[in-house]
Amino acid sequence: MSIYEITHLDYSKKYRDGMGNIIQYVENIMDFGVGEVEEQELREKYESSIRAKLSAGKRLSSKEMQYLRKYNPALYAQVVRIEAKRQAVEERLKHAKSKKQVQEIQADALATISKNDSAREYMAAAVQEAVAEFKKTGEYKSLPEVEEKEKNVQSVKREHKSGNKKQDKEEERLPITYEFSKGFYQMAYVDHAVSQNQMVR
Repeated sequence: MSIYEITHLDYSKKYRDGMGNIIQYVENIMDFGVGEVEEQELREKYESSIRAKLSAGKRLSSKEMQYLRKYNPALYAQVVRIEAKRQAVEERLKHAKSKKQVQEIQADALATISKNDSAREYMAAAVQEAVAEFKKTGEYKSLPEVEEKEKNVQSVKREHKSGNKKQDKEEERLPITYEFSKGFYQMAYVDHAVSQNQMVR
């Protein structure tokens, strides 16, 4: 019985039927009040469990989504954006070529969440959960640490760096001239490690 129905009862009939019906009328009003409070408490508990799931980065069920659409449209709109972000991350993870790239995808996705976004906490949790779930798959486990072409680039960089060290070492040698009696000069190089006494010899 709704509050509208209760308040629009025929009072004259109540009085005609006696005191028992008046007591019943009052009890109906009290029952309605308690039911309203209980319903509100149940909604708060249910919404609290939904928020806990979002904080953990979990997906909501279709029932939970329907509930939010009906009773909390603002949170529902946030969840729609969160799911779009999750799906974008999951799609990028499918095309990752290395474990390092997976980390880069996660870092990039987290960096692009605005600090002013009201759903920032839930969105970050969804990204982290998506990456954590992907890391459990065989697809992730079969990925190399770094991409093959990146290995080649690193190898070339190491060789280049090693070549530069040799060149630097050669440039660090001190030039020393030896004078011969015929007026000719001969140039020789000595490493820095050579002591002054040895150089004099």
